[in-house]
Amino acid sequence: GRANNCSYGGCCSGPLGPLGFASNWIKTLYENRTGIPPFVLRAVATAWPLSSALGVKDMADRPASADFLNGKGQYIGMSLHVFRLPGIRQKFEKVSVHYKLTWFWRDCRLVFNCHEPLRVSETHPLYGNFWVPPLKIIEREYEEINVLQKTHVLLGEGIDNFEEEHVSTIRCSFDFKDMPFDQQTCKMTFSLPGFAAPEFSLEWIQITSDELTSPEWEIQPGSEWIMKEQSGRSQSSPLLPSVKSLELIAEFTMKR
Repeated sequence: GRANNCSYGGCCSGPLGPLGFASNWIKTLYENRTGIPPFVLRAVATAWPLSSALGVKDMADRPASADFLNGKGQYIGMSLHVFRLPGIRQKFEKVSVHYKLTWFWRDCRLVFNCHEPLRVSETHPLYGNFWVPPLKIIEREYEEINVLQKTHVLLGEGIDNFEEEHVSTIRCSFDFKDMPFDQQTCKMTFSLPGFAAPEFSLEWIQITSDELTSPEWEIQPGSEWIMKEQSGRSQSSPLLPSVKSLELIAEFTMKR
């Protein structure tokens, strides 16, 4: 079975020295994490059978891909899909966005020997055992909590595709000098405070959307939104020092 192939995700392509193990520790995970999905999920969530050796009791700390364990940067990718813009309040210079983020990262400690993915929603009792990106959206002023949905989709190769759905109200500076034929540019800056290069890299995968319609505005489709990547500094409070962060920026336009 798949336990005999230890190359998935690159986890057995190198020594993985920082854990202090021989390279076959990944194969131990493959060989033991098999059977019915509830058993496999609990094994992954509790780092069984190597929890003592790995020094962890869950997967809530930062991910550890083969590259990261071998002294290279940990890659984290993100996709954005926009469902609609349910509210454009130009008087208050605010825009509501209904969207889903899909994150992608590898973690060798997540590997298991099962062809089917494991799904862990926010209501699952083991959800808190898994790491989630500490997302901060710089322009966000309000979040509709009743819409928020989060789900891990785990693949046996040591992959976590983490999905989170939001309805966020963001700030957007409107310029009305060209009314009634004005064009407005808004952006969303997705930040991971405390995650900085070269230990980590945060990169865009893609931006997509449903058809974005409005009675008053022509909204740029997701495939045409501008994707930017940068490093910045974020500050959660004026009383606290700023911290390094990786940032992804999605920029879009609306024409009246």
